[in-house]
Amino acid sequence: MRLYGHLARNERDEHHDCPIEEVPDDLIYNYRKELPMETPGNTITIRNVMRVFADSNHDDIVTKAEWDATTAYSKDKINADRFVAIRPGGNDDSTETHVAWETARGVSEMPSPLFYEGRIHFIRDGGLWSVLEAKTGKRLVDRERLGIGGQAVASLIAANGYIYVVSETGTFAVLRSGDLLEIVAVNKLDESVRSTPAVAGNTLYIRIADHLGAFGQK
Repeated sequence: MRLYGHLARNERDEHHDCPIEEVPDDLIYNYRKELPMETPGNTITIRNVMRVFADSNHDDIVTKAEWDATTAYSKDKINADRFVAIRPGGNDDSTETHVAWETARGVSEMPSPLFYEGRIHFIRDGGLWSVLEAKTGKRLVDRERLGIGGQAVASLIAANGYIYVVSETGTFAVLRSGDLLEIVAVNKLDESVRSTPAVAGNTLYIRIADHLGAFGQK
């Protein structure tokens, strides 16, 4: 709301309508302040925010009512990023009876969460690692840093008691599965990684920017 008030302050307009073309085209919103501005997907122009999310009638003017509706939508719990554990077998509205637990803290942004050995694992941009007990939702690890940084794009995988995590910048971490954070190794690849790795036999395959890497013992 403070952003809208700043943009729409116009003494000649008693309704405080804000023409999108009057918004400076170099006004940028940075999603994750802990990540570099140039990280792919980490910024959006305010013009696009207003055009895509606020301008409901597509007339290139954002009214106070449109901005207020957009703000209310973004704060609605239903629209927030959250992870919900649901018991099977419900009918109609089973929110009160079949939602076992839920969380909105530390939830992965792009990668799929990983269920492995009775735990749910999340990786958030910036290399923030969270682990929850799948049955109860008990938080075992709460947004601890892995030291890989950057945006997380590839999903997590697990094999033989280990969990494999890679950032878009190409930093790879191997974790031991358990209730505590135990980092076994961190290695930097020469290229970015945006695809989920795969395991076949004793070999780990990683699709990096221009190559396919295979890691294992001969």
